[in-house]
Amino acid sequence: MKQAGSLRTLSCVCALSLGVLVSGCITTPPVGGAAYTTENLIKNPSNEAVGDEGQVPEWTQVYGDQWTQRFKDPIAQSGNAYFFAGKTGFAELRQDVDLGAHKTSSRRFHFVGFVRSYVEGDLARLVLEFRNADEIVKTYDRGETFHPDNWHRIEFAGVIPKQADYVRIRMVSRREKGKNNDGYFDNLSLRLFN
Repeated sequence: MKQAGSLRTLSCVCALSLGVLVSGCITTPPVGGAAYTTENLIKNPSNEAVGDEGQVPEWTQVYGDQWTQRFKDPIAQSGNAYFFAGKTGFAELRQDVDLGAHKTSSRRFHFVGFVRSYVEGDLARLVLEFRNADEIVKTYDRGETFHPDNWHRIEFAGVIPKQADYVRIRMVSRREKGKNNDGYFDNLSLRLFN
């Protein structure tokens, strides 16, 4: 069940620690009484859009040139497809989300993304960088993760720095063994709330 701007309902318990939501509900903001003020700001958040050979629509390939859709082994966390780096040792995709239209509205954000790995030990990492033309203003990063048994939810929540003009979402995958780079990503969401 995949629709633009919608999120799957999950049973969960919310907890906020040091500006990072360590577990939580992705259908509501991480603060009681708050309401989302935007739909999902990430374009092609689950790699469902079909692009030209070797291209992932709406995303920039920073490292690795074999990023593609994958549909099984494992099954997608949401929808039909997810992000797969292919046969490369190190790979990174990124997307920049302009915050200019939201400068005067909500300055709090809620990011959710799901990562998974293959049993051989390949690693997945999600990074958020709030930036302006000159510098990285603030970074949210849990480091490399290894989750072969199920899709693991990564969440960040906090206040958007006043100096930030855009946020860069980075998906980084590193192969440890085998031929494929099996750090997978799916169902990414970035929404603002009041």
